[in-house]
Amino acid sequence: MSCGPMPRDEEEILKLKARIRELEEKLDRARGVPAEVLVAQMTGGKRTEGYKALHDVTTEKGSRIEVKLSKVHDYKSSKTKRWVWNNLVGPKEYDFLILAGEKDPRCERYPPDLEYVFFLIPRSAVNDINSRGDCVALNTNFQTARAGKARVLIDRYLVRSQEEFKKL
Repeated sequence: MSCGPMPRDEEEILKLKARIRELEEKLDRARGVPAEVLVAQMTGGKRTEGYKALHDVTTEKGSRIEVKLSKVHDYKSSKTKRWVWNNLVGPKEYDFLILAGEKDPRCERYPPDLEYVFFLIPRSAVNDINSRGDCVALNTNFQTARAGKARVLIDRYLVRSQEEFKKL
């Protein structure tokens, strides 16, 4: 089975590799789009254009928001499920970081009026929850989250109602 002609030279291969990287970046951006759209609606803001923008949403009041979405990750070696968010700092410029996690159906203590589990972190506090490697991992079951940074994230930054987004 053939998928088309093979690249002929090194230049063509480099162009194809660059195109693959570009498409992978667009796919990464698209994965977070549902959460970005929801945050824009809840803040009365607008999504930024293009996946290379320095933040994802600008609120009516002018706050810049970066949104990260994580699915529930299932680790075969453990009964623990968790969210993982990467690239929190990078070249981004934002006032607030919103970590959105898909709800784990096994857990019941999530705010019921929200589609995702949200954490709203001021930019000045991102280092308080960020781990080495520029990422955050958090158990979906808050009762099993014992690490200091996990407790800070849950106790200080968990969004308990849509109303919290209207303040941004």
